[in-house]
Amino acid sequence: MARERFLGIMQVQADRMARLIDDLLSLSRIELNAQSAALTSRSISSPSSGQVADGLQTLARIRDVAVVTSAPSGPLLVLGDATS
Repeated sequence: MARERFLGIMQVQADRMARLIDDLLSLSRIELNAQSAALTSRSISSPSSGQVADGLQTLARIRDVAVVTSAPSGPLLVLGDATS
């Protein structure tokens, strides 16, 4: 019983560390390209936000929370780099 609990804690912490490393690598890539990136107004489609929400579902289930998305009826514009 204690072994399973300990292994579960280790898995949660390993997943957390993997997410932190991914975030740090993303930030590093952003900083490397920050000088050359030309930000333009881009439209985000509903499927894009749905993909993000789907990607968060596993973490949401672990934390016993719900991911709910909603979008305006018109286009949703954000500033972004078209090459990414």
